Amino acid sequence: MGIDYSKYPFLTRLNDYFAAKYRYVPSLDVILNNNRLKDLVVERIVTAARGRVFTGGNVPSEDLITTFHISILVVKEIGSKWLQGRFANYEAERSYRFLQEEDSSSLIEILRLAGVDVGKLSKEFKLLIGVTRSGREVFDVYDFVIGFQDYLRYTKRFWGDSKWKLVNRLLSKGYVYVKKEELVRIGKEVFYNIIMRLFEEVELVSGGELIADLASKVKNSIPSKYYAAEKTLGESGVKGIVTEAFPPCIKKIYNAMLKGENLSHHERFAIATFLLALGADTEYLVDLFRNLPDFNEKITRYQIEHLAGKRGSGRRYSPYNCENMRSRGLCVADCGVTHPLSYYYRELKKLKKARGQLQSSHEGSQQ
Repeated sequence: MGIDYSKYPFLTRLNDYFAAKYRYVPSLDVILNNNRLKDLVVERIVTAARGRVFTGGNVPSEDLITTFHISILVVKEIGSKWLQGRFANYEAERSYRFLQEEDSSSLIEILRLAGVDVGKLSKEFKLLIGVTRSGREVFDVYDFVIGFQDYLRYTKRFWGDSKWKLVNRLLSKGYVYVKKEELVRIGKEVFYNIIMRLFEEVELVSGGELIADLASKVKNSIPSKYYAAEKTLGESGVKGIVTEAFPPCIKKIYNAMLKGENLSHHERFAIATFLLALGADTEYLVDLFRNLPDFNEKITRYQIEHLAGKRGSGRRYSPYNCENMRSRGLCVADCGVTHPLSYYYRELKKLKKARGQLQSSHEGSQQ
């Protein structure tokens, strides 16, 4: 039956699609001469920026494919990493919903076209996981396999849930056994990565003025903080917190947040608990997490308050120590400490001393 590219538009190039269907590739100027298409492009991007999935309604398949690829150009033109991540996240979510409805053969075909090493078991594998009180055996049933390298690449953000860790998976001859729902969830990560890669690969060509005009319309429809140039590591905006003293591991996560990159569960926990320990309040952390492409204010606020001990059991969570950071793949340098907070306070002391010496030198030169 073939792949419906209107559901997975990132799996085909626009030029390839037109060439295969019409043996003719229209210019960008010709495509964007259609006001309805231009309105759909703006709607598609703004919908993602507002945290919703673009459905498309009764939009023809060809227009869904076209508007996706024009949207890539427009978001690229805007130049916001946050908006790129946001768009990629909600477009991946859109395709993920379609992927859930695919039969096994279509699922395999789609993921293979996406570059994933996957296959279907000739016979489902049942793993006994328990027995009920009535004596009925309970099994986990696996229908698919995925190459372990692809598994590691696309499940990294899930490792906060121990069931996703490779050590807890069935592995045979280089392949990890997965259930259909797990493979579909991995598919969403695959889609997100492909869309983000499109932003790196795409080049703005003729029709630039039309793209710039669409970019302006998008920017007029969403708050400026969502498309403004990305911040860099600097003052945190919280009195008493000096970002210059952050250890390398925290700097990396903090900068990734400012750029709007997606983070794993452990990265989110590490930065949130670290900043809470330094005195950051809920509002600052909510605003910081607002940069993430899958930001949801209600969920984020609850989770931060939970970590701060203001929800649930009242337990305040401590930041990861260096051993925890290493075991979770978050350590990026040998800092000679056992805890990120120790590094921070050590560097803070050095910075204060250096600033004191600079102040004394300045005062001396004035005499």
